[in-house]
Amino acid sequence: MASERRDLHVVEADGRLPLVEPEMVMAHTGQRGGVGDDSLEQVAAHDVLLALDLGTEAAPEVADVADLHVDLLEALSGRHLLDVSFSGGSKKYHRNPPFSLRSPMGNRYTPGMKTTIALLLLTLALAYLLKLTFMSRLFLASFLGLFVIHSTVLKHVVAIWFRRRAAAGKDCRLVVLVGTGEKAQKVAKRLLERPELGVCPRGFMTLGQEGEREGTAALEALGVANLGNVQALPHFLAREVVDGVIFCVDTQDLAELEELFLICEDLGLDTLVAANLFPHLSAAVQMERIEELPLLRYTTVPHDQVALFLKRSLDVCVSSLGLLLLAPLLGLVAIAIRATSPGTIFFVQERMGLNGRRFKCVKFRTMVQGAETLKDHLEHMNEVDGPVFKIREDPRVTPVGRLLRKSSLDELPQLWNVLKGDMSILPFFV
Repeated sequence: MASERRDLHVVEADGRLPLVEPEMVMAHTGQRGGVGDDSLEQVAAHDVLLALDLGTEAAPEVADVADLHVDLLEALSGRHLLDVSFSGGSKKYHRNPPFSLRSPMGNRYTPGMKTTIALLLLTLALAYLLKLTFMSRLFLASFLGLFVIHSTVLKHVVAIWFRRRAAAGKDCRLVVLVGTGEKAQKVAKRLLERPELGVCPRGFMTLGQEGEREGTAALEALGVANLGNVQALPHFLAREVVDGVIFCVDTQDLAELEELFLICEDLGLDTLVAANLFPHLSAAVQMERIEELPLLRYTTVPHDQVALFLKRSLDVCVSSLGLLLLAPLLGLVAIAIRATSPGTIFFVQERMGLNGRRFKCVKFRTMVQGAETLKDHLEHMNEVDGPVFKIREDPRVTPVGRLLRKSSLDELPQLWNVLKGDMSILPFFV
């Protein structure tokens, strides 16, 4: 599709069905249909919440639940610019679309809140390690607890309030579905089953292709109005109030809808494309960009740089502190291994890490030196089928090694791998 300026985002509408959302440059102030009393009530509620001294971190969380658009806030109250500028979650606050297909209740904990909690925990750890006397650790711990309780309770209360309003038909954004296939049916069904999303299907339009009768009947059975052929979309948008259009069509049909896509952009409508380019099981779909070329990323690992930095900082602090505090114990274990069994103190094994990167995993040696060469002679004692070699009472294990395995002390040298960055204290999905 030919468009000179278009920002793309990815929202998850249903597990494996990502929606690619072009955020249009608004040609008019606000949305189509103007600003109603319900929208003003949202802004009033937002002002009251900010007046309760929520702190800069809570402001974007409330805006996320309320699903407010920053353009409207800026138009009505200039001081919100100050709130955003000091907010840790300001990125999300700026980028919130006029309507969202994410559940307000399912998206409670924003990156801002997570970052604040992580920073407070890191500050507590540093205050303890460095023996900082000018900083009260009791105050920091109390503040952290109160912040979590305050933010969580507030978020639940506000989310429930807006959820009830959406279920009652207030603050509902109207969207037109283009297509009648499985994608359109899935999106329509989700929107109808989840009124708290605040997004209602105004109707659907057909592509005028053969084989649409079954899909048309299925959508009509769900209660979605048939608005006719998609070629009538410009005329429909000119006389009706619509907040967005969702193109639920196959990839090969998108080229034929390019003109309609650009018309929606010119009208300032949010336009979403139900894209299922490649099958995936658990990978998250994210949007990347190389200059002006948008790219879809299918990933199973997080890419939040702030979270990864905090995670790495925690790994370094915990591993270095552990190596220092456990140094006497590590020394005693090393002496016991050397005194009871000839050979090296450590057992080094090649392991495979993230994205196939190989590293040397270090453990205390619990078997006799050269245990691998004795495996062939003990094959008849193997209790497990396949490539795994396991003997319950393995004669290769030394007496000290048996104690180390039982107490898991043989794993302690892996703190060195954590310090180097080969391994992590926390699972990667945290």
